[in-house]
Amino acid sequence: MKNKIIYIASILFILLIKLSCIEDSLGLDTFEKIPHDAVILPLEIGNYWKYSIISYDEGNNKIDNFDLTFTIIDKIEIDGEFWYLQDQGLPPPMVTTYLRNKQDGLWQKSSFNAEAIRITKYPIILNEAFKVGSIYKPNENKYYDIIRKSVSTNNIIFTKAGKFNTICYLDYISEGERIIQDTLNIIYYAPNKGMVMRKRYRVIKNSDKLFLAEKWELTDYKVQIN
Repeated sequence: MKNKIIYIASILFILLIKLSCIEDSLGLDTFEKIPHDAVILPLEIGNYWKYSIISYDEGNNKIDNFDLTFTIIDKIEIDGEFWYLQDQGLPPPMVTTYLRNKQDGLWQKSSFNAEAIRITKYPIILNEAFKVGSIYKPNENKYYDIIRKSVSTNNIIFTKAGKFNTICYLDYISEGERIIQDTLNIIYYAPNKGMVMRKRYRVIKNSDKLFLAEKWELTDYKVQIN
């Protein structure tokens, strides 16, 4: 019975996030059809994305605000494949990140984890969920899966960098069918443009309510598509 209650709560949790994605685009223009050959993140040397990042406390008060720029700075051959090196604008020591678009999705390698992981799938299918990594919780001495799910493909998002037709993804931590409801991300990607917004939610202590802990908003970008 307990497991059933947890599973039902998890379903309601997903529905809540779907509604959040829809609410972000209510009353805006008609969504344009996604090109069948679109990529989530266009990779060419010189492409960049600048974000304004704001952190909040449980009372919705701003506690931090800074800018970060992701830039594609090089193209490197690894094991017979060409990967694009992304500078994440962080001071050393930083994680080195390599990206590659393949027919089946966007793949990522890093100095933190040499094994390539697929962070989005092509073609994009609504409500498809897939594993994009793992997280270790030292207080439990246990690893959990990080799951990414496409929950909407018809969101129009306004940012300081403009208006974008977007796909909404939900990232959450899970153990089998059980969702670990302590943190999650809602991510908006504009096909052939890149990530335009990300919201990170956390659960208020001693509560089952969520609060917006961090928001990334695209403020400037330049992309070329080969």
